[in-house]
Amino acid sequence: MSKTSIVIPPFGRRIAHDARDEQFLFQRPAKASKRTSRTWPLYWKGDQGNTPHCVGFGWAHWLAATPIVQWLDPHGIYGLALYLDEFEGEADEGTSVRAGAKVLQQLGIVERYDWAYTVDGAAQWLLEKGPVVFGLPWTEDMCVPDAKGLIRPTGEIAGGHCILANSVSTKTELIGLSNSWGTGWGIKGKCFIGFDDLHKLLRQDGEACLATERAAKVPK
Repeated sequence: MSKTSIVIPPFGRRIAHDARDEQFLFQRPAKASKRTSRTWPLYWKGDQGNTPHCVGFGWAHWLAATPIVQWLDPHGIYGLALYLDEFEGEADEGTSVRAGAKVLQQLGIVERYDWAYTVDGAAQWLLEKGPVVFGLPWTEDMCVPDAKGLIRPTGEIAGGHCILANSVSTKTELIGLSNSWGTGWGIKGKCFIGFDDLHKLLRQDGEACLATERAAKVPK
């Protein structure tokens, strides 16, 4: 697939530093996971179309890949995030990953959310806990995965993107990302990124949001 045949939506992940995040860093367990790979099935895939609503879609995909599968309108998540985010005004120019987490927390879906800024932490969470919502700088060459669905962060930074990670393999050192650019992109909407490349992006103002789902209440 050529670059000219792909229409990339506006990028919509905005960076929002908060010193309080240091209080909610994921602490890697003393014992590493015995698992070497895991996939959290994604039961719904959305397409953000020509909008900067990737944060809404990243979190909607998270809901569709967690053990308690739920669905919320991704555009609705995005719209509420604009009210809760760290930026002045409510122009349709993108929002933060944190604001999306706040929306789900206020709706009673997310118990808490922590952060990982290392590939190791994100991989351990994927192996044992659940899917991960990434906020990443996105380069031009990442817009077009290769024949195997692999993306490489080379070229100029095109913008910031929010995307769900729902699979990992420590043997191949690959994390699988489910995008919101339609099933015609990548391999049915999915791509893969190597641990080393992801590490570079996390060091460039990237983040991994590790949300804990609130346990469903069973009616008496």
